[in-house]
Amino acid sequence: MNKEVLLSNNVFGTKVASSVKISGGTFSKEIYGQYIESGYHSEQDGDKWIVKK
Repeated sequence: MNKEVLLSNNVFGTKVASSVKISGGTFSKEIYGQYIESGYHSEQDGDKWIVKK
C-alpha cells in the first residue's frame, strides 16, 4: 500500500488539512489524521505536500 496524498500548503506535521486527495478522491482532515497516525509522513514537493507511507 504505497499511496501519495496531495495536501494544500502549511499542513506539514499537522492534522489541519481541510481536505486530502488520495488516488483521485478527496478526504476530510479526520482521514488525514488517520493516515498520519497509521505511519504516513509529510514531505514538501514544490508547492504541495505529499504524504507517503
